[in-house]
Formats: sequence, C-alpha cells, structure tokens
Amino acid sequence: MLLKLLIFLLPVLWRSASCAQSRTNLLIRKYELDVNSSKIMQKDDRKLMQKWADDYQFKRLDISMKYRLQMVKHQEHSLGGNGNVVWVNCLYAHRTETRRTVSLYHDHEHECLKTAASRDVTMRENVEQLEKQIANWRKGYRYLQNKCNDENVGNTRAMHQCLVRYMQNDNFDEVIHRLVLLKLGAMNDLYAYYNSSLRELEECLKTQLSRYLERIRAVLDTLYKCYNIKT
Repeated sequence: MLLKLLIFLLPVLWRSASCAQSRTNLLIRKYELDVNSSKIMQKDDRKLMQKWADDYQFKRLDISMKYRLQMVKHQEHSLGGNGNVVWVNCLYAHRTETRRTVSLYHDHEHECLKTAASRDVTMRENVEQLEKQIANWRKGYRYLQNKCNDENVGNTRAMHQCLVRYMQNDNFDEVIHRLVLLKLGAMNDLYAYYNSSLRELEECLKTQLSRYLERIRAVLDTLYKCYNIKT
C-alpha cells in the first residue's frame, strides 16, 4: 500500500519540483530583464531630457528676442533723431530718462528669464536622484547575485534559489518598479514645468513691454514739452 502511494505521489512531487524550478527560472529572467530594461530606459530618458532642455533653451531665447525686438522697434520709432535739430537737442538734454527707460526693461527682462528658469535645476535633479536610486538597486542585485554565486559554487539551481530568496526578502524585487514609476512621474513634472515656464516667461515679458511703453510715453511727454518750449 505504501509503495503504491509513493508511486502515485512521485509524479505529483516531480511536477511540483519542476513547477518550482520553472518559477525560479522565470523570476531570474525577470530580474535580468528589470536590470537591462532600466539601463536602456536610463539611456533613452537622458537623450529625451536633453532634447527637452535644448528645446526649452531655444524657445526661451525665441520668446525673449521677440519682445526685445518689439522694445527696440518702439524705441527707434519714438526716440529717433529724425534730423530735427531741436528734437535732437531735447533728446540729448533728457538722455538720462531715455537710457533709464531702456535699462529698466533690460533689468526686468533679466528677472523674467531668471524667474522662469528658477526651478530648472531642482526639477532635473529630482529625475537624476531617482536615476541614482535605480542604479543603486542594480548594484544591490549584482551584489546579491555574486553572494549567491560564492555560496553555491558550481550549483546553478541552488544559486538561483538563493538569489530569489534574497530578492523577495523585504520585497526588494518590487522596489525597481516603484522607482521606475516615480521616475516617470518626475519626468512628467519636468516636461510640464518646461511648458508652464515658457508661458510664464511670455506673460512676464509682455507685462514688462507694456510697462516700458508706459515709461516711453512719459518720456515723450517730457520731450514734447521741451520741443514746444524751444520752438
């Protein structure tokens, strides 16, 4: 009877052992896939972030030049010499106000650009910090792999079982997935920041151009009074 029971259980036990071994092998392949995928992702993400940064810098320059050119256009139109000696004399007499108006625009333009880029470093560092944590996870995996190799020299099956035990301890094998999701979130935040920063820069420069035009009108009032007195 016992012999018959053993004969009956042997296939079941074999299948169980085979299933356990198959599951171990699947987990080992999964770990290796996580390691290799995270390396590829890091490389691709860095290229993407560099493209975002380059586009951001180009668009910042484009926006600032657009308003700078409008400022210069109004300056030349409103404060040009036009060949009239009296007008030129008035311009010279009030050159301090004219220069101050232009200087103020440049100062405020600089502040707009500075404010727009104020969180650039922080947002990129958030992504880079998560990249470092992912790299540390890979180092941790390789450390455990080497440890199991040393403990089970020449026994691949035992080495794999050892590695699975270590990886499942404190759910270390799941940490990589949480880190990748956090990194994707940080990258989405970085991309959203670039877009919102450009919108805020445009609004800021638009406001400063409007204030510049108000100051130009005030200077023109002074120049017209000067001109009328001299003529």
